[in-house]
Amino acid sequence: MEERFGKKVMLRNYGWSSFIKDSIAPSIISLILCLLMHVKEIDIFIQLKHLVGTGITILPTTLALILTAYTIIVTFFIGKKFASIKKTGNGKKLIKDLNASFAVCLVISTISILVMVIISSIINMDIEIKEPNCINYPIYFLVCYLIIYSIAILFGIIIDIFNCGQTTLD
Repeated sequence: MEERFGKKVMLRNYGWSSFIKDSIAPSIISLILCLLMHVKEIDIFIQLKHLVGTGITILPTTLALILTAYTIIVTFFIGKKFASIKKTGNGKKLIKDLNASFAVCLVISTISILVMVIISSIINMDIEIKEPNCINYPIYFLVCYLIIYSIAILFGIIIDIFNCGQTTLD
């Protein structure tokens, strides 16, 4: 019998291909923003503080919305209409993909909040560093990537929710 529970199953159902596909836009946007900061000689530390503050403000709300949406979708799963859909191969795949997407989105958003709280705490310590840009640029890239990834992954979830709604038409 196939294992159905746990983080290994979640990651297997989401898969590397989904992770790579979902990472393309956040990586490109984060890289472009880092390059713009460097070319325009903008103070990366000030931008990093602003981005971390923005992330700490936005991501908890996003996390709450994702959790709410997932709760609504689970009610679809236990409904009568999904009972017949769950019996088909495509229906099982749809539910597995949707479950994995939501779970990964929740995990990434939670990790993002944790990372930003830690970075915010370090920023507030006013630690003196000889070459701060060697640290600030990669951290800025990471924070930017995490925020954009947490938001961009929602597009896949929206499509999955749409697909769930489409199944009710039959």
